[in-house]
Amino acid sequence: EGQVLVATLPGKPPDVHIATLDTSQGVLLLQEASVLQSGDISLGAETSVKMSAVSSVDNSHGAVTLISSTSSVLAQLHPETPEDQKAWLVGLRSAAAAAALRGAAASVTAAKRAGEGSIDAAAVVPPAAAAAAAAA
Repeated sequence: EGQVLVATLPGKPPDVHIATLDTSQGVLLLQEASVLQSGDISLGAETSVKMSAVSSVDNSHGAVTLISSTSSVLAQLHPETPEDQKAWLVGLRSAAAAAALRGAAASVTAAKRAGEGSIDAAAVVPPAAAAAAAAA
């Protein structure tokens, strides 16, 4: 079940979306939504943000911002209440950390299959991701 909120995507103005964090797929889904004059809800295009592309999740000025490793903004969410803002912040940070750990585990497995011997997971997992995952 998604939450209706205002979201900003790169190159687009802020707009109303239904936001859903799909932890099983490791993606944030944002579907455009608008209320028609009849009161019906019209759903538009859906955008997905892979949590594996998120290097940090920041919180400032009432917005939760997903940032890539190149410091570009992937999406910015504007939840209505401080409680919703905190819930999105915690959930997105946890999902980003989990995605980073899954990616690191896949790298370690691939390296072992390639015959590279033992791999130090600390060298593969960014410290911030490991700390966030441990705190989750």
